[in-house]
Amino acid sequence: MLRFSLSTPGGRITLHPIKQYIFCYIFLISAYACQEDPSRLGLNFLKDTDLVAVEFTDTVTVEAYTVEREPLVTSGKYSMPLGSYVDPVFGAVKAELLAQFAYSYYTDFGDNPVCDSVIVELFCSGGYGKDEFISKINVYQLTTDLIDSIDYLSDFDPSGYYTINKINTSDPIVSNMNVDDDNTDSTLFQIHLNKSFGSRLIDPPVDDSLFYSNDSVFKANMKGLYFKVDQVDEGGRILYTLPSNISSRIVMYYHNDEDTLEYSYYFYGSYVRIGIFDFDNHNGANIPYLNNESVQDTAIYLQSLGGTAATIRLPYIGDLVSKLGNVSISKAELIIPVLTDSAEKADYGIPSQLGLRAVNGEGEESVLPDDPSVLGLVGYFGGKYSSENNAYSFNIGNYIHDLVEGGEYNDLRLFVGIYDENNYKISYNTEKASRVVLSSGNNPNNRIKLNIYYTEIR
Repeated sequence: MLRFSLSTPGGRITLHPIKQYIFCYIFLISAYACQEDPSRLGLNFLKDTDLVAVEFTDTVTVEAYTVEREPLVTSGKYSMPLGSYVDPVFGAVKAELLAQFAYSYYTDFGDNPVCDSVIVELFCSGGYGKDEFISKINVYQLTTDLIDSIDYLSDFDPSGYYTINKINTSDPIVSNMNVDDDNTDSTLFQIHLNKSFGSRLIDPPVDDSLFYSNDSVFKANMKGLYFKVDQVDEGGRILYTLPSNISSRIVMYYHNDEDTLEYSYYFYGSYVRIGIFDFDNHNGANIPYLNNESVQDTAIYLQSLGGTAATIRLPYIGDLVSKLGNVSISKAELIIPVLTDSAEKADYGIPSQLGLRAVNGEGEESVLPDDPSVLGLVGYFGGKYSSENNAYSFNIGNYIHDLVEGGEYNDLRLFVGIYDENNYKISYNTEKASRVVLSSGNNPNNRIKLNIYYTEIR
């Protein structure tokens, strides 16, 4: 048997086998996170008393309910979904876009300039949906200012913000591109606009010297574009447009008395971009007991873009805490099995990352003490999909430890997330479409589990 010894001023002490195990466990975790106070990991809340043994329980009751999420901030995102599709489980999904654009440089169009054509080109980094075709999209010119200091939400109503008549003359054309070595799924979304729109750009309503040199003057007269999407009846696809990418632009081809030329306008910089997401109130969805937290189904349904989330409850955690008594929580792992089958995974990809927060009775969310934004650690909190286990898992040892220490209990909110490793932040994913069906605490075959490892202290 492997034994550990400690040197002390009074001589050498050989640890009891149980204490060897605990010492080794603590040492390894401490070495992994030596830059942090180990107690913050929820693995070493140990006192200067004798430890009895490491115990385990997976009998904690976990309840889970599917809920619709409140609207999310979508302005200023890098990736802006555009299009529509129909999901056999989650129903209709539509993503629209409002975007300001800017002139590229001061220009003189020459003598007698004439617009030949105008094309919107949006660089896309992949897409989502079973079919390859994109739904019908019409483009309208905005008539109302978009304010860059406002956080616009995903349920933004564009009514009254745009002209009555559309300005596009063609349906969307999507062509493959090979401009990004790191992304083989790059495409270019193109839609032709009418020449009268180009004529207003060549012959603006104000002095050219101001229109093409003063940003505020340009914005006041060219307020932006609205990409209005028709909801498909079946199939369909959403594209991940990148308006601020250098390959995204409005290009105008024109000629003057001397030459044939082109001029580009761009969506990049601090110009406002707003994503609008419409789920038709999930009327066509096959989600039992949606928003009904009095009846627990055998499954929960998560959808990105602010579609659906889940409330997770530990209704008897207080009784368990009282029963455990004086313990130290070594680890607490929430394991959530995936029910989406392989065929649906192929057609409708599941999210790679989920997020988990505390939510109080007023619906206000807060990060858990295990959250990477609190600990400053990559990988500890979890939430990533494991293909090996076909499940998601979270380490919430600090959260459970706080309850043991008398902290206030709050429900948990589970959602489709996106992880910013540079800032240790998991936020709601409003940039990519995805969905997944998960097991609830009421599933008879493979329920959600909360595994708690603890050490009795005497």
